[in-house]
Amino acid sequence: MIERLVQLQWLRIPLLVARRVPTAGLALADGHQLARWPLVGALASPGAFVVGLSLALLTRDVAYTSHLLVVGVVGLLGTVGAALGLWATVGLGVGLLLVGDDVAPWLSGVAWVFQGLLPQLLSWVVLGLLAVLVPLTTQAARAAVRASARVPVRLRAPGELAAAGLTAAFATAVWSSAAPLLIRPLFVWAGSSPTVEAIAPLQERGVWLAIVLGLAAVGRVLLDRRALVGPTARLSQVLGAGLAQQSRTVLSGRTRAVLGAVGLTFLLSGLIGNALEAVVVLVFFAGLLLLRDRLSAHPPAVVAQVLRVPRAVRVGVGLLLGFLATRGVLGFFWVRTQTFLPVLVAACVGAALVTLLGMRAGRDATRGPLPSPAPRGLHDAPPGGPA
Repeated sequence: MIERLVQLQWLRIPLLVARRVPTAGLALADGHQLARWPLVGALASPGAFVVGLSLALLTRDVAYTSHLLVVGVVGLLGTVGAALGLWATVGLGVGLLLVGDDVAPWLSGVAWVFQGLLPQLLSWVVLGLLAVLVPLTTQAARAAVRASARVPVRLRAPGELAAAGLTAAFATAVWSSAAPLLIRPLFVWAGSSPTVEAIAPLQERGVWLAIVLGLAAVGRVLLDRRALVGPTARLSQVLGAGLAQQSRTVLSGRTRAVLGAVGLTFLLSGLIGNALEAVVVLVFFAGLLLLRDRLSAHPPAVVAQVLRVPRAVRVGVGLLLGFLATRGVLGFFWVRTQTFLPVLVAACVGAALVTLLGMRAGRDATRGPLPSPAPRGLHDAPPGGPA
């Protein structure tokens, strides 16, 4: 019975989901090393959901950024496996929706959808960036080190540890800086202002969260090395091959670009001041994603040369240039306006640099990622992660 639950949770469901949404399938598969201990593997995802519910019952505060412990627990679960982070986020969201401190708006009709439900959904997406996207990005950095022919064999093991720790810590630090701004709709859409309690914890102690999750990512590498042996290694092998074969999207390039642009615009809605800005941001991201897919599928000579550089290096350069561009944009505009427009412009510029420099070679806008050879295991696959 336990073995069937393990197979269902860590093999069948991820592969089934990957047929429609490849990145979601990859997220649901991350954490399968826990199958090394069948009872733990069978209870891991349900347990993460229960933990999320319990945290909601304990805090009852929809502005979860007020409680660094809540953020830390969800982040740690995500470090163990993106699937656990996903289920913990869902559990916390469901719990806060049912027993959160703004449960009274259930009686306010349609207005609650715009002033309560949508802002809460956005805040859960923001938490999901920490609990799901950061672990997947860390896994991609690990895979890049293992797959790089430029890294000597004897340095790959310590290099993987360093890549995991530094990537997780840096990504968490970036998230800690951005999250208080991204969850602003929880307050402003309801006609209020963000509270100090919702902003201060991450701004003042976010560095400690980054350190903790960075160290946890190093521990995850050591856990994987111990767990991915025997039957668990074979499970990883089957997962890696299955996800590679099912990594084609059923959506056209234009549809994916539009949906991605809508999602990114919604994510940045806390920085958008009016409808005109929203339209401009939507069009910008749609054009950016279409350009990314076009250049990747049919790269000009210059772009083809850039794509020869390892993707991890290109992403790192994109992050550095995005950081410098953000500082430049903020420095130029900050004293010239009292709105969040400088922050919005900086976010769009940074996103453009990372998106274009981090695009995958040989990607076709209408067919999705090209299939890769069947890897030895999911953790030995070429760096994947979200586009």
